Amino acid sequence: MKKGLELKDQHIPSKLYHYKSLESDEKENYAFDEIETQTIYLASATQLNDLYDCVVYVDIDKTTEKLTDNRANEFITNFIPPEGAHPIPHEELVAAYNSVGWLENLRELILKYSPKEIHKSIDEVYEDLRLQLEAAEFDISRLAQERVVACCLTESNSNLPMWNHYADEYKGICIEYGMDKFPKESIYREKIFPIKYSRELVPDMTEYNLLYDKKYHPDMLKRIALHKHIDWEYEREWRFAFDIEMCKQATQDMFDNKMKLPCISAVYMGKDISAQHKECLLNITNKMKMPLFYMKFGLKGIEFIREQ
Repeated sequence: MKKGLELKDQHIPSKLYHYKSLESDEKENYAFDEIETQTIYLASATQLNDLYDCVVYVDIDKTTEKLTDNRANEFITNFIPPEGAHPIPHEELVAAYNSVGWLENLRELILKYSPKEIHKSIDEVYEDLRLQLEAAEFDISRLAQERVVACCLTESNSNLPMWNHYADEYKGICIEYGMDKFPKESIYREKIFPIKYSRELVPDMTEYNLLYDKKYHPDMLKRIALHKHIDWEYEREWRFAFDIEMCKQATQDMFDNKMKLPCISAVYMGKDISAQHKECLLNITNKMKMPLFYMKFGLKGIEFIREQ
């Protein structure tokens, strides 16, 4: 882990950027407050614009197979045949439970030792059990989307689609964070990670899920929160991602979805920013002795002209 973090640290960009919209009073207040307080908002996964953010895939069949490793002895010891069924020989029960496809094999074994008049009831119980197993696995996505909070930064301040999508069609701003201000041992450098872009729509968490008896484990968060489909690769995203329950515990339930990030090094204004917003930003950045830039379109791409 230490060597991995050291390797990652070598590739953290010296500057990272956060695009902000000013299209409403609420968003304006949020953006200006983040600059003045040098904080950044941690959004829940459900607030992010990627429909599949923190959604995962788990192979139900593989997961149910794994149950045999942890619960075979307990199950076999406590197994009670359905009412009306004949006792199942112990050796057949053990063989069924330890076989590939044990859940279906167990069903067949119970049917074998049961009169036909209760077969329908057994099938209904079996189907209910299967649905419960599936619901438990899909709970991983639900829990991840409820518990992951993240802020998303990017490597570029001149990404045209991002100015268009996240900065209200060039009427917003882009905040620059100087990650090079933090020493290598800084918690900020340790906790930020690049997004892994993949052709898989969602990450396959089957192997992770098999490692743990619990249905949700903090170690899963990194894999879940740092995966995006390759369609989003143009964003070149780096992300802080945390478990909101752990944040609440650490702050004694005082967590307000904000994180200090005291390294703002500049602010960039879109080409269509309003005169009112420009004046407000001039006042804020002058007070904070922070450079402010205005966007210009040049023949070779976006240019930024310093305003002060």
